[in-house]
Amino acid sequence: MSISGNNRLSNLELLRIICMFSILCSHILYHGCDRLLLDNCANNFSMGIQSFLGFHVNAFLLISGYFGIKLKANSFFRFFITCAFYSVAIWIVFSLFSETSLSFMAFLKRFHFFYRNSPWWFVEIYFYLFVTAPILNMAFSANRKNVILFLCLLTFLNIVCGGILHSDYNLNGFNYNHFVYMYFIGGSIRYFDFNVNRKKCIYSILIVSVLIFLERHYLGSFRGYINPLVVLQSVLVFLFFKGINIKSSFLNNISASTFAVYLMHDEDVYARKALVDLVEQIYALFSATHYPDIMFIILMVFFSFVAFIGLICVDRLLRFIFINHLINQTNHLYKTISKKIYYELNH
Repeated sequence: MSISGNNRLSNLELLRIICMFSILCSHILYHGCDRLLLDNCANNFSMGIQSFLGFHVNAFLLISGYFGIKLKANSFFRFFITCAFYSVAIWIVFSLFSETSLSFMAFLKRFHFFYRNSPWWFVEIYFYLFVTAPILNMAFSANRKNVILFLCLLTFLNIVCGGILHSDYNLNGFNYNHFVYMYFIGGSIRYFDFNVNRKKCIYSILIVSVLIFLERHYLGSFRGYINPLVVLQSVLVFLFFKGINIKSSFLNNISASTFAVYLMHDEDVYARKALVDLVEQIYALFSATHYPDIMFIILMVFFSFVAFIGLICVDRLLRFIFINHLINQTNHLYKTISKKIYYELNH
C-alpha cells in the first residue's frame, strides 16, 4: 500500500494520510449516521461532506499507479502479514468479548482475505492488482501514442460504458477493472509528467465537489467510485498534492500506518458492525441534549479525527511489538531458503 525507504515523497504521503482519514470519516457518516433518523439539514450536510471527501479510494489507487507496484517478496510479505495479523487479531478480540469459541477452523477462515467474501473488499481486489501490476507496468514501455490510445480505451470502457451506461464492465467502481483504470491513470500522470496550476486546481476541486453534491442530491444517476465527477475530483486532488514540495519523516512514518487504519475499522464481519453500534450509542446520548442534528454530524467528524489518531497509535505500537518482527523474520526465512535452493541448483 505504500512504497518504502528513501523513495517516499512526503507530499503524496500526506495525500495518503488525508485519503485514509476521509475513508474513515465517510464510513462513519455513511454506515453510521446515514441510517439514523436525522433531519434533512443534517442529512444534506453529511452528504456534502462525503461529496467533498469522495476522492479517497481513487486517490489511493492513483498513488499506487504513480509509483508503480513492484512485485517483490518483501512487499508481498509486508502486505500479507499485515492483513493476516489484523484479521486474526480482530477475530480474537471480538470473539473474546462476545464469548464466541475460538476454533481452529474459524482461525483458518481468517486467512481468506484474498478470496471471495473477504472481510475487506478492497484487500481482495488490491491483491489482484498487486500480482498483475508487472503486466500492467509493461504498457508504459510503449510509445506515447499507444499509451494515450490505451488510456482512451480504458476511459471509454469505465466512464462511458460503466459510469454512464451502467454496464457490468464497471458498475460501481468496486471491482478489478476500476482498480486497473485508476492505476493506469496514475501511471500515465507520471509517464507524461503532467502538472497543473495549483491555484486553478483548488478552484476546480471545489467546483467539481459541489457538482458531485448536486448530482447526488438531485439525480443520483452515477454509482460509487466510477462516477465521472468523482474520478475527475480524484485526479485533480492528486495533481494538487503532486505539485506540493514537502519533506517530512514524520508524515512518512504516519503514512506507513494508514493501511492498518482501514483494516482495523472496516473489517466486514466484526469491526464495521461495532463501529455502527458505537455511532448509534453516541447518538442516543446526543439526542438527549436536544441540540440540532447537524451538530451531531460535526461531532462525528471530530470523532473520526480522534479515532484516526487513536488507530494510528495502535498500529505504531503493534508494529513495534509484533508486525515488524514477523515481517523481518519472514523475509529472513525467505532469503535463507532461496539461497539454499540456488546453491543446490548450481552445485
